[in-house]
Amino acid sequence: MHEWTVAPGQTGSFEFWITTPSATGSYNETFAPVVEGTTWMDNHTVSFPMIVSPAKYTWSPFNQIVFTDSSKRTVVDPAHLVAGQHYYDVITVKNTGNTAWQNQGPNPARLGTSSPQDRPSSMCEPSWLGCNRPATLHEYLVAQGQVGSFEFWIKAPANGTYTENFTPLLEGLIWMNNPPALLSGTIDPAIYSWALLSQSAY
Repeated sequence: MHEWTVAPGQTGSFEFWITTPSATGSYNETFAPVVEGTTWMDNHTVSFPMIVSPAKYTWSPFNQIVFTDSSKRTVVDPAHLVAGQHYYDVITVKNTGNTAWQNQGPNPARLGTSSPQDRPSSMCEPSWLGCNRPATLHEYLVAQGQVGSFEFWIKAPANGTYTENFTPLLEGLIWMNNPPALLSGTIDPAIYSWALLSQSAY
């Protein structure tokens, strides 16, 4: 019982987590209060019917912004990155399935390289989990219909054009549906220049 005491005529409550069965189908759970070690109060029961549907792991792209650093104050155009420079990428996605994602546990939600899956990325940076895993889900839990995010550093490769594809997955369980989150554009050569602002002698 949730409350410390419930007097006659008052209302009490029971709060608890449940785990759905692993097999799909129709189920019915019945509960009744009990004074442990004394008696069951079985003049009424609470029925909890449920239909367990197959798990659906899907997502849709929501937004993607590239910043100069992790403070996320200055936005850069991902279509024009500078060779060898580090940037901070934030990809937000919507959970369109019927199963919540978590960033911990046996099957954490992560972002993986795709097209093809698990290839080493040309933008791999030392802070990544591996060159095929840029990041783990930023939020602890993202329920169905909610938006989650993946935040990670990238390093722009050599001059030329680039295309990077990333797809969310539940590690060790399943890759989610396509299309991938696309990051593409041109890598411009680094230009080191300066301009004199002032000069003083004291």
